[in-house]
Amino acid sequence: SWTVRVGSCSFVGVSLAAVIVATRTPPPFSSVTIFQAPVIPPHFVVRRDEVEAIQHDVVASALPIVALVGMGGVGKSTLAAQMAHSLRHKFPDGVLWVYAVNAEPLDILQNWAQLFGYDFRTIADTENRAAAVRGIWPGKRVLIVLDDVCLLSTSPSPRDRTTSRMPY
Repeated sequence: SWTVRVGSCSFVGVSLAAVIVATRTPPPFSSVTIFQAPVIPPHFVVRRDEVEAIQHDVVASALPIVALVGMGGVGKSTLAAQMAHSLRHKFPDGVLWVYAVNAEPLDILQNWAQLFGYDFRTIADTENRAAAVRGIWPGKRVLIVLDDVCLLSTSPSPRDRTTSRMPY
């Protein structure tokens, strides 16, 4: 079990399939675009209402947190991949994707740091490494997709849209 902290939100515990977190700051010039989202399967059926709602939430909010929730196999990860592809142009500094169920937080953070030209392996604890990685992003527009994570929001803010996979 591990914790993901974004702003005033802390996530840990309950099963969740896909969380999209975006940092929104003015884009600087970048000659290399990072794009880690998986390929969209050819059989994907676009659900226009859901796609439009998610795009609006991600683009319109100052710091959007969008959770895609449902039973296993209904297409949450595929929908998240579709959204990453369709919003790629809005996040010129990169689209970061991690399949979190088998990943260690320190490894995720090190991977992201390396993508931006940093090496934080000497920072051995998650909290400080996460702070160092957050220090890379000011002035950047980055979309972060955490696929198949455990989530529990402790944020009191009603604008945080956080739900969880329900046991059926």
